[in-house]
Amino acid sequence: MTRPLQGRVVLEAVSARSSWGVRLAVAFAGRIAADLGARVICLQPAGESALPDSSAAVEEASALHAFLGAGKNIVTGVAGDAATALARELAGSANALLGDGWLRDAAADALGRGLIADAPRAIVQMSMLPLQHAHDRPASEFTVEAESGLLDLVGDDGREPVRLAGHQVAYSAGLAAYTGMVAAFCRRGPVPAPVRVSLLETALWLNWKNLATVSIGEMPATRSGQAMSWPVVRCADGWVAVVYQPHEWETLRDMLGDPRLQEPRFSTPAGRAAHAAELSALFEASLTNSTRAEVNALAVRHRLPLGVVQSAGELAEDPHYKARGFVHSVASDAGNVSMPRLPVLWGGELFAPGRIPARNVQEEEAWA
Repeated sequence: MTRPLQGRVVLEAVSARSSWGVRLAVAFAGRIAADLGARVICLQPAGESALPDSSAAVEEASALHAFLGAGKNIVTGVAGDAATALARELAGSANALLGDGWLRDAAADALGRGLIADAPRAIVQMSMLPLQHAHDRPASEFTVEAESGLLDLVGDDGREPVRLAGHQVAYSAGLAAYTGMVAAFCRRGPVPAPVRVSLLETALWLNWKNLATVSIGEMPATRSGQAMSWPVVRCADGWVAVVYQPHEWETLRDMLGDPRLQEPRFSTPAGRAAHAAELSALFEASLTNSTRAEVNALAVRHRLPLGVVQSAGELAEDPHYKARGFVHSVASDAGNVSMPRLPVLWGGELFAPGRIPARNVQEEEAWA
């Protein structure tokens, strides 16, 4: 199968001082490009690291290296002027640049000449904040989530804000960067203007529903803890998200079988909203002796969209994911590693991730 980006060369690089969120976003865009057939050269300048120095951070970095580095040619061990010179050299033979302001500045000479002659090309510049505010203040994934209003959607208003799990904003920004790169590929003619993506603007886009709600003069959703419309409650061996639509209330009520749910105050959407915290407690009491497997079987039987909370290991063994070939075994020097593939098919074919490169090894032939 010929992959959509086969034959394209993408240079991925950020400054050694670049923030962790920018690094992850750029790397995720590069990973998508690699899975879709591009030859991705990832230049990792040596220098100050944005990753905290702790054992937990080292473990996370190892997992992220495997996930984000799969299928790439990684170049390490260069710093300072040597890194800038190498970036300039590599940029001259690339179809696309994925990076931060440092990469664009380092590749200025190549950009002046244009990238590969007569080839579609793209320049994607990532930052934490919009370009005009990039130097206003330090920013992190956590502060971006707060400033965008995303943190006002999760948690309990009686407690401190809770950071979103994982790196959801960074990966969303990476997806936006990949989309911008491919859009630039589709444009012929002169080198297009750089595609600029910031994590803050991406987070604002993710929070579009609340922004739209405010724009029409209504109150947006806010942190409501267990008083939320769809609470996450305990069961015998974990957690369950009780998700349902208004027309499914009677089915849910009858399935749970608690007579207290029959009370008139719960009979309308407005009544359930007014007593949401109490309703959440009743949901938990009804499910406390059931396992997640039992809850899932009940939900399937009654055609309700309740969702059990699963670990990454459990998801890898999920029959649906197995049937779709979503989790792949990928080769590395340390042995095979399981990781998800891109959730798309191309002409009925799936895109398996490439080999995971060794860490901290300079690949001299990567740009040959």
